[in-house]
Amino acid sequence: MKIVFYSIAIALVCFVAQLFLPWWYAALVCFMGGFFIKRLGTAFVSGLALGWLWLIAALCLDHANHSLLSQKINLLLPANALLLTVLTGCLVGGAACASGAAVKQLITQWRLSKD
Repeated sequence: MKIVFYSIAIALVCFVAQLFLPWWYAALVCFMGGFFIKRLGTAFVSGLALGWLWLIAALCLDHANHSLLSQKINLLLPANALLLTVLTGCLVGGAACASGAAVKQLITQWRLSKD
């Protein structure tokens, strides 16, 4: 249940951030979101919400221009453009969230070893 909460929270904050900021700020948001998650696996799965967010955005944009751009990109690339968008979003979000959780674990271990 926590994964669903974390995923929704990350997706909402990423959505708002991407309205005003460049795309790579989503990775910073995922990193900061992952910093609040204790386990690496939970953090990675929660970061996959960025891929779902990008899928929804890509489908909305694709529907708005009657699939003209995606058809042209599909001619250039060997894979589906929407699939590549989702995979990129999932990898960026999952890796950034897992990195945030890993940094949190390192800081916690460093503080415990310091005492």
